[in-house]
Amino acid sequence: MSIGTGITPDRRGSRAGEEAAYSGQHKRVLGLPLPWFLTAVATLLLCIYTAFPYTFGVFFKPISEQLHWSRGAFSGSYAVRSVFAGL
Repeated sequence: MSIGTGITPDRRGSRAGEEAAYSGQHKRVLGLPLPWFLTAVATLLLCIYTAFPYTFGVFFKPISEQLHWSRGAFSGSYAVRSVFAGL
């Protein structure tokens, strides 16, 4: 018996029970198997996160005007974000 997996081996060996339990039948989300859905979401979030520093200049003026922050305060907040992102 495999400890911690909850899968018991059958007469063909310990791997046969695992293969039967993981036969590729994954839950589907938006028509994709769950592992592919999670991969797509992670890739999308990574693209958004890595694009933010390069688009900062585009959004600098509209965001600072909307929040009524000075250029120095808004740049300082971005600097603090960059320091913590580097940690």
